Amino acid sequence: MVIDKLLTPIINLPDSEGQSALDAYAKMLGIFRFVDLDENTIEQERLQSALYRVHYSTALEGVDYQFEHVKQLVNNEKQPLEQLEREVMGYHQAEMFLFKRMDLPFDVYMLNDMQHVFFSKPPEGIRSDLFTSQIYIYQGVDLSQLYDSGMDALCDFLQHDTQWDPLTQSWVIHFFVLMKGPWGKANGRVARLLQFNWLLRHNLTLAGLLVLDQQLYKQKEIYKVKCQSAMEKGQEAKLDRPVDFTEYVKFGYKLHKEYLESLQDNLKNYYTSNTHYNTASPRLKNVINYVFEKAGSINFASHNGLNERQQQLMQVLYRQGVIQTKELFDTFDVNRKTLQRDFIELAERGLIKVTGEGRGVKYTLNMGKGMPAKLQRYQAIL
Repeated sequence: MVIDKLLTPIINLPDSEGQSALDAYAKMLGIFRFVDLDENTIEQERLQSALYRVHYSTALEGVDYQFEHVKQLVNNEKQPLEQLEREVMGYHQAEMFLFKRMDLPFDVYMLNDMQHVFFSKPPEGIRSDLFTSQIYIYQGVDLSQLYDSGMDALCDFLQHDTQWDPLTQSWVIHFFVLMKGPWGKANGRVARLLQFNWLLRHNLTLAGLLVLDQQLYKQKEIYKVKCQSAMEKGQEAKLDRPVDFTEYVKFGYKLHKEYLESLQDNLKNYYTSNTHYNTASPRLKNVINYVFEKAGSINFASHNGLNERQQQLMQVLYRQGVIQTKELFDTFDVNRKTLQRDFIELAERGLIKVTGEGRGVKYTLNMGKGMPAKLQRYQAIL
């Protein structure tokens, strides 16, 4: 098989590095669920993220294209008259094309169909002279060139690899396309486009909101060095020799974690500015802060096996900090004993803390061992 000859993709990469990056995503997912954005807000943010991916992918190629201009094009508020505008639209249309085919194999036939959308030639009469100094030129290739460049080997690797997680594989996609892609100067944009689709296929885009292109732009000088290194390796590499992607995957892990940390700060700012956080009690503020700090360990990862009502009880606890059963009768339409059984099971799992007696019993989030002394003090205050 070609894959055996082509890809020994990561030679010196400890498993712990990949797990650390995945843990950072799990934590971010827990925070995302805790913030509990409404569907309308999520949809608006998803659309905004799609615009940012187009914008920053263009900016990474050295073209200072205004975000509002991109927004007008994608929203059909402006017709793409120039060649660069056609390329901007092509990127967005290719992303939508791949999104609609998530159930199809990630193979050369999909890549071939995608490129016809991405690199469609401008119609007759469309001006293209304004941006002739830029890199945006027609870069479509035929199916045989996809095979000759090794894209079939990449797809073979993705379909059969069982050693590496999807996040690691996504960075192999990214830098393999930079190394061996047949699209010339457009390889970078294709690499970012395919990486996002691969992460989306494996539910690693936070409901489509992640914009790694933005983080790449923030570190564009380092990224350019990595891209140049990958392209030089690609020129030297042959299909019968393995390629080591360790350097590039490590770069990807670091960038991914840094981006998630900045996104965590943004979500916390959103949450605290749109809720009762500023008027909350010191105890509740510390519960909320703790959730943002430790979401990967306390949030939904430990909720497997809970029934739907118990999961909803945990949601209430995350938001209110402390509750009593009498507050929940109308919400859940069950009797006191049923709720008490739920709370007993939650306490046995170590998810909540029980204080008081009889009708004065209260339930609060169990923030676990090893928390700072200040949090421990607040944990005891009801």
